[in-house]
Order: sequence, then C-alpha cells, then structure tokens
Amino acid sequence: MAGEGGPVVSRWPAPTVTLGELYLAQGHRREAAEIFEQILRADPGNRRAREGLEGLRRRGKGKPAAAGRR
Repeated sequence: MAGEGGPVVSRWPAPTVTLGELYLAQGHRREAAEIFEQILRADPGNRRAREGLEGLRRRGKGKPAAAGRR
C-alpha cells in the first residue's frame, strides 16, 4: 500500500522560535503568535518564545482580526 514504510510527512513545518521570528519579520503577526504559543504549550520555559509573544502583545498586534491586514 502507498505510504506504508515511508517517511511521515507533516503538512506544516515544526514550530520553532526561528520560524516565529521569520513570520514576524515578514509581517505575519498572527502566524508568529500562533507559533510562539505552540512552542510555549510544549515548553513553557522557552524564554525566546515567551519574549516573542510578549513583544507582540505589548504592541497590541499579536493576533490581528484578518490574516491579510497589517
């Protein structure tokens, strides 16, 4: 059968602080916030993810109403 024994391919990249920072640098604040939140759910002590999320919240732009708005 197709797919058996092969590598498991994720539909989404693994959440990393670097990915969150890249999203943020490109203006994708909602995606950045979601990545930082995923990291913190798995690793509540992750300082860089916490700082990234807190920075977004301080600016009041952690999750804009529409993904396309900046």
